[in-house]
Amino acid sequence: MLQAFALIHILAAIVWVGGLLFFALVAVPATRSMPAAERARVFGVLGLRFRLVGWAAMAVLVVTGIPLVALRGITVDAVLTGALFASLWGQTLMLKVSCVVGMIAVTAWHDLVVGPASTQAALGDPSAPHLRRQSSVSARAGAILAPVAVALAVLLVRGWPG
Repeated sequence: MLQAFALIHILAAIVWVGGLLFFALVAVPATRSMPAAERARVFGVLGLRFRLVGWAAMAVLVVTGIPLVALRGITVDAVLTGALFASLWGQTLMLKVSCVVGMIAVTAWHDLVVGPASTQAALGDPSAPHLRRQSSVSARAGAILAPVAVALAVLLVRGWPG
């Protein structure tokens, strides 16, 4: 059972993190020379399409992550009393969960507020540069947190070196 949850969890992480990195490392540089309105349309279409995929992947990560922790023997009591965080493993888990919560918050801000507003603004509103900057910063924050969360996940499974 643990292996099935782990496989699904890893596949969802690949989809979510891979999508974020695709935008940061491929789509943004490839469209940089486009006129603002054309670039906005491209990101509007890509963003809407990835939003569904990305949020589905995030939901799968949460749904599979909880039983993965429980299957490792972690109880609600250990979390509520703080006993879990006395160990390096528990501290690492807390860092990973914090990264994931941060990624979800940044993604929500980007997908639901500044991303759509930036796209609309670039199609005619003079406040576009400010909104595009906010959209860019929030997208970059998610793309930075993503590999950190993955690295922490590896440490949870393989242990800290040394």
